[in-house]
Amino acid sequence: MKFYRVKPDSKYYIAILAAREAEKKLLEITQAVRKEFDLPECDRYSISPEYYYHDVDVLEGEQLKAFTQKGMPKKNSKLGKQIIGFYDNLVEEANLKAIEPERLINFSFGIMRRQGETLERLNGLDTMYIKSDAEFRFGALDYLEEITEAEYVKAYLAAVEAKEGAKNETQV
Repeated sequence: MKFYRVKPDSKYYIAILAAREAEKKLLEITQAVRKEFDLPECDRYSISPEYYYHDVDVLEGEQLKAFTQKGMPKKNSKLGKQIIGFYDNLVEEANLKAIEPERLINFSFGIMRRQGETLERLNGLDTMYIKSDAEFRFGALDYLEEITEAEYVKAYLAAVEAKEGAKNETQV
């Protein structure tokens, strides 16, 4: 197992941060769609600039008729067309059409895993850390700095403490 710190000035780091920021905006857009069309809250959702998804198990009546069984708004339904149009407009206004998800960024920068390999990402800190037994593609190490397991564990503990501190602040 090897441990890495993502170089904070690298193109990879910047791309990952942009993808995470876009994901937050897409989540806000999803909430705006639910509010606009009075759709019930759901636990299962997909965040993508290409399409809107809603869990059909919580829908009833006309709302249910406006969605496919897979949770996509129907293009041949009046309500479905309205949802698609509203969602697409919000995504366009937020300039999120060209944003790639993290998994594609990982692939394009050579930081991906093949079946059977382990890739764990440590989040919640200003710096990103990776633990993996994968052999990264040539060039991926330009974005990563190898560190010791002890450094990784220290970062892990700091992330856990930060998470617990944030949880405690919310409860107060």
